[in-house]
Amino acid sequence: GRSRIPILALTANALKDEASRCKATGMDDYLTKPVPMQILDATLQRWLTLATAGASPVDSQVLPALIGDDPALIGEFMLDFIASANDAAGEMALTADPRGVAHRLKSSARAVGAIHLGELCEAIENAPLDSDAAAASARLAVFGTELERVGRWIGAQGWSRAAVPETVV
Repeated sequence: GRSRIPILALTANALKDEASRCKATGMDDYLTKPVPMQILDATLQRWLTLATAGASPVDSQVLPALIGDDPALIGEFMLDFIASANDAAGEMALTADPRGVAHRLKSSARAVGAIHLGELCEAIENAPLDSDAAAASARLAVFGTELERVGRWIGAQGWSRAAVPETVV
């Protein structure tokens, strides 16, 4: 099952009782605007790590349900996916509008079972282009962290290009 999504409060109210009021209403954490980028990044990383700790970044049942359970074919798809996802991440970092890249990556992430990565792509895709730079940067940082988790998971499976036979036509 899916772990509970943490709820973080972001408010302009800096009164000292605001943090306890937010937590009393069910918030997991509290930040006051303006939030320095390092604080926002550290908070998001902490909660992303807590929310995904122990959970696999890839549902290994999704891709076999789509293409069958041939291990060589699954390995080939996964290695192709992580190569293109890393290319897409580089493209997102260089463009002023990462929404199109996120849109292209969203479906393939979900198809290989990287469901949370697909959700992060959807969040980037649906963000308004004129949203504030700190929020956009934070979305890309969380995306990058999840992409690293997916890459480590794929790497840990032991697939390699040498082990995947070339298809002869």
